Amino acid sequence: VLLLFTIMNRGGAESMVMNYYRNIDRTKIQFDFMVHRHQRGAFDDEIEALGGHIYRMCPVYPQNFFRYNRLLKQFFRVHKEYRIIHSHMSELGYFAFKEAKKHNIPVRICHAHNTPVFSILGWKEKFKGIARWYFKKNIIRYSTHLFTCSIDSAKWLFGKENEKRYI
Repeated sequence: VLLLFTIMNRGGAESMVMNYYRNIDRTKIQFDFMVHRHQRGAFDDEIEALGGHIYRMCPVYPQNFFRYNRLLKQFFRVHKEYRIIHSHMSELGYFAFKEAKKHNIPVRICHAHNTPVFSILGWKEKFKGIARWYFKKNIIRYSTHLFTCSIDSAKWLFGKENEKRYI
């Protein structure tokens, strides 16, 4: 299972996944991590001690989109072992899911953890909201499973039209 995170620090989703990782049968299931920061995270040493691999990508920023896509293509050409990709990056999983589908990864789980509050954001963040809207509308077609932590986060990321699809 390839898990997508920004960085493996002690956040809620990261801590939850680490609890699972510590307790699964790692002879049957292996978690590897694709993170989007070059600095090491709080859980990196433990992940590696448990046998997990950490793959570092550039941040998913607009100025990196072309570079990021190129890195993803290279990654999935080399790493054909993954059967499941599980993104904890909301709509930013779009890029990895699109490439994963091209490489026939059969299970692509998009996980909605929260909802942004655009009304309190500055103009730069509101402008980013346009790109976020595009990615969230398009990630659905590349996702095989939709997971959520709340109804509000599901409605924001997946839309009301997908309410029968999410768990």
